[in-house]
Amino acid sequence: MAIRRLTSRTLSWLLWAGGIAALTGCAIAPAPGEVIDPSDSRSRAGAYLDDSLITTRAKAALVSAGVTAPLRFNVETRRGVVLLSGYSSSRDEMDNVVSAVRGVPGVLAIRNDIRVRD
Repeated sequence: MAIRRLTSRTLSWLLWAGGIAALTGCAIAPAPGEVIDPSDSRSRAGAYLDDSLITTRAKAALVSAGVTAPLRFNVETRRGVVLLSGYSSSRDEMDNVVSAVRGVPGVLAIRNDIRVRD
């Protein structure tokens, strides 16, 4: 009976540890098509916080730069790359948005998907 109890406890511990390992593995799995740079020393949580800070600073930069309607533009950040999307009323406004975001600390690159409406 002692052997069965030990086996049962061991089995339940292994299932618990396996479940935690599976959940942790899912949390750090790359997105489909994403290439992970092994030299990137930032942790996933740290990278998420950094990206959130960059996004907030970029949105604040739009307001500071005098963009007439900053809420028309969507700003997302992933691993320091800022994705800008939305619709601009002119080419000058779009250039102003990109220029404002370019000056934000931590921005590694900008992907501009802003469309100019005629």
